[in-house]
Amino acid sequence: MPAEIGGGIGYIRNGCLFRDKNGDLVASIGDGYLLIPQISVPINVPDDNISIGTDGRVEYLKPGSTIKTVAGQIQLAQFPNIQGLKRLGADIYLETGDSGAPIVGNPSEDSRGAIIAGFLEASNVNLNAEELRLIAAVRWRAEIDRAIARASEHH
Repeated sequence: MPAEIGGGIGYIRNGCLFRDKNGDLVASIGDGYLLIPQISVPINVPDDNISIGTDGRVEYLKPGSTIKTVAGQIQLAQFPNIQGLKRLGADIYLETGDSGAPIVGNPSEDSRGAIIAGFLEASNVNLNAEELRLIAAVRWRAEIDRAIARASEHH
């Protein structure tokens, strides 16, 4: 998600959002960073009257109303080379020449992921299993090197 970072634009992966004292939706990193485009919900609207659709549309119900009001649209950014992004820590990334320019659009469009309210993305990597695989690969490589060395000695 694009966010205002120190007067510039940063990109955040942490999708945990909250409203600041002005009712603006901000990322819950540090003191909070305003989303781009800015999305505001009146401060008199209770949190449980706010919804975020899988398409990123933010809607709310005003107290005493039965008609939803659209507050804004969350955008997602894709990069041609995500490994080229510069990490600032705390899940904040900056565009670089290596990353390419961001391609910003609505969630669930053009192979962008959907937003699922109430859930945070988690890594699907099992560090213990990957460490064991790395150890096995290193040992396998060492055995191959020894076998090649022995074969070279016999010729």
